[in-house]
Amino acid sequence: MSWISVLSNPPPRQAEINGNMERWWDTSSMSRMPMAGVRVDHDVAMTSATAFACTRAVAETVGSLPGIVYETISEAERNRARDSDMWRLLHDWPNPYMDAGTFFELGTTRMTNRGNAFAEIERDGRDRPMYLWPIHNSRIVPWKLDSGEVEFHVYTSEKTSDNKFGYRYYVVPARDMLNVVGFNSKDGIIGSGVIPQAREELALDIASQQYGASWFGNGARPAGLVKHKDFIHDETRRAEFRRDINSLHGGRENWNKVGVLWDGAEWQNIEVSPEQAQFLGTREWQAKVLCRFWNVPPAIVQIFEDYKFATVDAMIRQFVMTCIRPTAIRWERAIRRQVFHTQDSGGNTVSLFPQQDYVFEFLMNALLRGDPKTQAEANGILRGWGILNGDEWRGQENWNPLPNGIGK
Repeated sequence: MSWISVLSNPPPRQAEINGNMERWWDTSSMSRMPMAGVRVDHDVAMTSATAFACTRAVAETVGSLPGIVYETISEAERNRARDSDMWRLLHDWPNPYMDAGTFFELGTTRMTNRGNAFAEIERDGRDRPMYLWPIHNSRIVPWKLDSGEVEFHVYTSEKTSDNKFGYRYYVVPARDMLNVVGFNSKDGIIGSGVIPQAREELALDIASQQYGASWFGNGARPAGLVKHKDFIHDETRRAEFRRDINSLHGGRENWNKVGVLWDGAEWQNIEVSPEQAQFLGTREWQAKVLCRFWNVPPAIVQIFEDYKFATVDAMIRQFVMTCIRPTAIRWERAIRRQVFHTQDSGGNTVSLFPQQDYVFEFLMNALLRGDPKTQAEANGILRGWGILNGDEWRGQENWNPLPNGIGK
C-alpha cells in the first residue's frame, strides 16, 4: 500500500482513535522546555545553520553513493545483478515517484535526525519486494504483541465517524516494513535520533541566532542617550525633539556625519559591543559542538577555524570512515535482512531468492570522483599489483575498453 493512497483511502484493516495521538518520540525530554527558553522540535532544529548543514552533508553523501546489487557466485566471485528486479528496486528507483538517490537521501535524513528510516514494502504475487514506500516517522507507532512479534501502526489524521478530529491506522507486519534503526537504540526497533539528543545545544544555538537577529533588527547596537538639562513638560515639544534627533542623526544616510546638539543637551554612549557580550564566540563554539552530535568534521560544513587536518583527503577520509560508512552499513544490513529475506509463518528468516544470493552494497569508491588525483593514485597501486586491469580502470572513467582485448 503506497503512502499516497494511504492519505486518501485508508486500507480495510484499520482502527479508529478519537482525540489526540501521542507520538512515540514525544517523551518528557522532548516536551520539556530547554534551559535556553526556546522550544525545539524537528522543524525548528533545521533552522539552525549547523544542524541543516550537517544533516545535508550526511544525507546527500549517502544519497549520492551508487547502491550496487551483487549476485554471489562463490566465496571469491560475485557479479553485478544488472538484469534483476532488485537492481531496479535499489539502484534505479525504489518506487515510481523517486529515484534511488532521493530515496536514500530522504531515509538517511530521517534516520539521522529522528532515529529511524521507515519504508513499507509492497510485494508482488510471489511475495517479492516490488516497491519501497517511505513513511514519515510521525505516522508510525511500533506495537509489540503478546506473542513477542512486532507490528507497526501507520496513522492518518482525519475526521472520525462522529465528526471529531482523530486518527485512523492500518497495521503493517514487521516483515513488510523496512526499518533502518539509527544510533543509540534501546530496543533494536526505535533509534533515538540526533535532534532529541542535541535538544539543549540546539536551543542554545537557536537562542543565540535569535539574539543576533534582534540585535541587528534594532539597529545592531543600543547607540546611547541624549541628556537634556531640563525636563520638557510639553509632550508635543518632547516628541518634536526626539524626531529632530532621529531625523538628523539616525539611519544609514546619516552615518559618519557631524552631529550637533543644542540647548545644553549632552550625548551619553551606552554601547555594548557583540565582543563584550561574547556573542560571536558563542556562535562559533556552538557550531563546533553541534558538529560533534552529527559526527561531521567542522570543515565539511565550512567551519575552517582551528583546522586540524594535514590535507583535505585526510578530512574526507575521517568523515567517510566515522560517519558515512556506519550509516551505509546500517542500510546494507537492513536491506539484506528485510528486503532479500523475510519471515515465514514460524518466525524463521528465509531467503526470498533461494537461487540467487543477493548482496547490496554502496560503492564507497564513488566518493573519489571529486578527487581524480587520489583516485588515479589508488588505481595505479591496484594496477601495479595486478588487482585492476586496464579495461576495468577505463570503465570507472566511463571509457570504452581498449581494442582487441589488450586492456584485459
